[in-house]
Amino acid sequence: MTQTPAAHTPAQGQARAQFTVPAQHPMVTVLGSGDSLLRVIEKAFPGADIHVRGNEISIAGDSVDVALISRVFEEMMLVLRTGQPMTEDAVERSIAMLKASEGGEGPTETPAEVLTQNILSSRGRTIRPKTLNQKRYVDAIDKHTIVFGIGPAGTGKTYLAMAKAVQALQSKQVNRIILTRPAVEAGERLGFLPGTLYEKIDPYLRPLYDALHDMLDPDSIPRLMAAGTIEVAPLAYMRGRAQPVFTDVLTPDGWRPIGDLQVGDRVIGSNGEPTPVLGVYPQGEKDIYRVTAQDGSSTLCCGEHLWTVRTRDDERRGRPWRVLETQEMIGNLRAGRHRRYELPMLTAPVCFPERDVPMDPYALGLLLGDGCPTGSTTPAFATEDPEPAMAPEAALPGVVLRHRGGPDHVLDRAKAPGDVITLENPVTRVLRELDLLRTRPHTTFVPDVYLRNTAEVRLAVLQGLLDSDGGRVVQRDRTCRVQFTTTSILLRDDVVALVRSLGGVAYTRRRAAAGREPGFANGRETGHRHDAHVVDIRLPEGIEPFRLARERDRYHAAGRRTPGAVHRQHRARGPRGMRVHPGGGRGLAVRHTGPSADAQHPERRFHHPRRGAEHLARADEDVPHPARLRLEDRDHG
Repeated sequence: MTQTPAAHTPAQGQARAQFTVPAQHPMVTVLGSGDSLLRVIEKAFPGADIHVRGNEISIAGDSVDVALISRVFEEMMLVLRTGQPMTEDAVERSIAMLKASEGGEGPTETPAEVLTQNILSSRGRTIRPKTLNQKRYVDAIDKHTIVFGIGPAGTGKTYLAMAKAVQALQSKQVNRIILTRPAVEAGERLGFLPGTLYEKIDPYLRPLYDALHDMLDPDSIPRLMAAGTIEVAPLAYMRGRAQPVFTDVLTPDGWRPIGDLQVGDRVIGSNGEPTPVLGVYPQGEKDIYRVTAQDGSSTLCCGEHLWTVRTRDDERRGRPWRVLETQEMIGNLRAGRHRRYELPMLTAPVCFPERDVPMDPYALGLLLGDGCPTGSTTPAFATEDPEPAMAPEAALPGVVLRHRGGPDHVLDRAKAPGDVITLENPVTRVLRELDLLRTRPHTTFVPDVYLRNTAEVRLAVLQGLLDSDGGRVVQRDRTCRVQFTTTSILLRDDVVALVRSLGGVAYTRRRAAAGREPGFANGRETGHRHDAHVVDIRLPEGIEPFRLARERDRYHAAGRRTPGAVHRQHRARGPRGMRVHPGGGRGLAVRHTGPSADAQHPERRFHHPRRGAEHLARADEDVPHPARLRLEDRDHG
């Protein structure tokens, strides 16, 4: 369109303008069928005269009206150049936007920018925003993770959101769409209605289904829903993280029951960082399952609990992780001779707040492994390696290492002129503060101040334990792994907790004392009085298990083993047991719980008076809980 400069008439404030429409644009597209678009403009500007002759349009009237009408035709031409037809509604909205921006306080977006923003094209029909607020709504969806659209019915909130979801699915930006509406509380109030959950909520989700059928091939929708690509979930139902209220959840302050968590509390996320609780949603009573990971850790959850998994084919082809329910994995656990699913590991060590410690963590690990904190004698340390023998003296101020003979070393108090002989040994004082004094090898443990500390402190304690009572295990045609042995159940559990908090994997097994061949000490046989607990450890790349140079070099020379390379087979025990085997990392064992099994597996309680914490153990590692328990969901970011 070409425009002739406006010529002012003698009357003040009057102006005239003339336009020429290019030949490639038929006048019917500019003026509308039966001049319908032209009448919309004339109705909006009654004080202006608009005349059309051929492909020329002349405008006369108030200078402000002439300028606005000129901009209206300019915006119309920009829209027509994209191949999009103009409608009466589009012209009305364009005029409203231009009038609002005339005072300088209106929107910065032009009508052409709003009307030409295509979202999705399906079966010859293009979905795009029609108003300024709709365009801002679509732009907000592109820029932000969560967008709240508030407005009356029929303003396009649901339809445009569905269009953006389908666009993201088709462009591979997401691999799943979850349809949800907060219009209904789908908990116990809805439970009295007949039918399944989907039949109960279908009427409330009908607008979503209608929009979905406008944007996708109707024949493909059932297939996508059956595959889980499109899922229906009412917001109040909050599926995905439902667990019994007594299930422990890791927080920056330690383990807490999920039923005690409130909005604003912090829990440890999959990246090791504290993340806030955003919502608390009671779930009523549901069937639950015990899910056991390949490394022995377990939890209780409902059948709709969501798990992030991937298969060997997904990893080989570079596909993203998928999300499956517990009940979807049961019965679909193997792919030929291979395990089907793999669970992700922690992407970084758990971040606990920094706490002051009374003793160097590496020196504490050495003392827990090869020390003698009985309290009846001066603290001693046994090793034949000179490198760890010098470590306690260097790390503990006020302590002098004295070689007593053979592998035995005594940690004496460093004396200064004028000291009283009755002064307490610094190591004895610290051990008393940590409740470690008078512990035996089968009762020792890692104090909580070290377990719930920074990753550097936890790694230093683990390195001290592995340098003293650990070692590398090399097998033919296999990579090297780390092994730790102890007779203390508490120390075994603490070592497992340290490894898992650093993003590693730990497997435990027990070697019974009965029937084992006796060992030798100073040339004579020594019987085994306590069972030995062996912990096989795999740590992530970049985390060194040993601080001793000799062990570290041999470990790397033999080829270290990371958690992603762990393969271990489990078999189901009992008719109700089912296993999920991963391709690497941690696997799953899914077991449906029975209502009367607690009577068959009574609890055994272990209490350590110095540690002040009660430890619960059961006669079987797969002890079921009652089949119907009260669940709660804690939604966290």
